[in-house]
Amino acid sequence: MTGLHLVVGALLAVCGATSRSEFMRRTSFQKAMKRSISVGGPAPSPAASPMGAPGPAPLGPCECAFQDLCTCESALAHLDCISKTCASEECDCSEVQFSQSCGQMASVCKPMLDISCTPKQAMCDGKYYQLSSSTVGLTIDIAKLDNSAQCGPSGKCTGKVDVHAAIVDSKEGMTMECFLEEAPKSKLKNHCSSEVSGDFANCTIAMPDELPPGEKLEGWCRLVDRADDDKSPSERLSQDAPFFIYNHHKPKSDPSKRKMAEAPPPKKAKPAKSSAYSAQGAAMLFIAAAAALYL
Repeated sequence: MTGLHLVVGALLAVCGATSRSEFMRRTSFQKAMKRSISVGGPAPSPAASPMGAPGPAPLGPCECAFQDLCTCESALAHLDCISKTCASEECDCSEVQFSQSCGQMASVCKPMLDISCTPKQAMCDGKYYQLSSSTVGLTIDIAKLDNSAQCGPSGKCTGKVDVHAAIVDSKEGMTMECFLEEAPKSKLKNHCSSEVSGDFANCTIAMPDELPPGEKLEGWCRLVDRADDDKSPSERLSQDAPFFIYNHHKPKSDPSKRKMAEAPPPKKAKPAKSSAYSAQGAAMLFIAAAAALYL
């Protein structure tokens, strides 16, 4: 049987040390997006040059190579290849092969993906609300959302919601669309949109007039590629990135629902002995004592 081994190139160490903030820059992001992992056999050869240099050699029956972008689709496809390869009688895998390979994949793609591993299963989520097959994403600056919006203890609100977002792997022609509920759980939404400029986008949504104390409004933003004509639907480029707007005042308690304290029931008094009975008892004792002396 042919052994199955995991070989990770030098990019692994570089990728693991790269901070998330550096990936917000387009140039460093593009350099770090390409990952190379080979299972079984030597490290992969460089990609073909524009002059037509030969590419990597064909893979053997017990090899799985990862030379793709760090997307959930490509990462899970690579791990699926390892699982199927290890199931073949031609290949000799250790019992921890899948979990080890999954751990290596999670480390390589850590700046872009959250990959969790079990001995037999892997799950993947994009850190920037990317689609499963895409590297395009966004992250909302939560700290700036309600800087210009105020809600009082009565539930009356004024101002606006400023949505600022950092765009990951931005491309020309993208638009950010944002939505905010008009009331908690309402189907009606306020809306704003703006074109992505470089690696950033921002738009402003009017704050609803009312938000009861202690309640919240749900909002979200997404990246789309708008069609040239208004009749065609926009192409979604990311998942929805959620955010919330709160009225942090505590709701007033309803007087009709207040629970009144109840006084404890009075204790039952023990019946007092009558004075007549006490006098009669004393007389009987005196008579008994006298009779005893006489005898």
